[in-house]
Amino acid sequence: MFVMQDDSTSGIPQEILERYTVEELLGRGGGALVFRARRNSDKTQVALKTFGSRYATDLDLRRRVKREVETLERLSHPNMVNIIESSLGTERACLVLDYFAGSTLLDALRGHGAFTVEDTLRLGLDVAGALGHCHESQIIHRDVKPGNIQIESKSGRAILLDFGVVKSLDQTAITRGPSLTGSLGYLTPEQIRGRDVDPRTDIYQLGVVLLQTLSGRNLLDDLIQRLFEHPERMEDLGNWWNLPTIRDTVTDLPTSVENLILNCIQFEPDHRYSSTGEFEDHVRRIQHGEFVSILTDA
Repeated sequence: MFVMQDDSTSGIPQEILERYTVEELLGRGGGALVFRARRNSDKTQVALKTFGSRYATDLDLRRRVKREVETLERLSHPNMVNIIESSLGTERACLVLDYFAGSTLLDALRGHGAFTVEDTLRLGLDVAGALGHCHESQIIHRDVKPGNIQIESKSGRAILLDFGVVKSLDQTAITRGPSLTGSLGYLTPEQIRGRDVDPRTDIYQLGVVLLQTLSGRNLLDDLIQRLFEHPERMEDLGNWWNLPTIRDTVTDLPTSVENLILNCIQFEPDHRYSSTGEFEDHVRRIQHGEFVSILTDA
């Protein structure tokens, strides 16, 4: 068995290294390193998420890690990563998480291109189920994107990852002041304007993900980039927020599927699905051959 022994594992607390054997670096991003490991007692595969030397000096990162642990300890769902244990010190931290063999949705799109409508709808139901569970606990994910969705290789099940920037509606947000929380190409109008978020924020981001899954790329990325290149447009954001014409990119797309996505990514939250349950109901209608209209036309 290959065992990693290099500087990349230096951020893992000794108490974790005594109980787990690190086998492979799976990926890195957002200041975190994720390893595949085995629990020595029973050889169960797990994922270890650690944060390197920055953790010791970055107070905001330490708050985020603590919030992620607290969030995962409150939640358990088959379509989200579950926490097994954690070790949070003053210099090192590590989360021991369920391990899922597979790849992120982002890597799958890069390697294989756009998904079919059927697979996209199935993925939408999986992620919506995880988000709905979060919302029931007053938790908004705020960073739904292909890099934070794992596709399990055996089952094709979608797993929602990375709860480091969640907002709990019954707690004070970590991010203060005018800074933005989330990934640029998936920011919602309310996030850009510094307004309150709610479940419809996650629904918007889910819609962007589904659009990317069908087309192979984020069709709203150019819009967001242009807005940040012209900050004066922020004062009149609604007039500059032009949704893409989906059919220009995704040919032969059923009208109901186009409407489903448009119902997620409307500029005004009041014009989006009000809950993941409403979204899931419309997905199942489409799967049964029923027509789904634009909400404002319903």
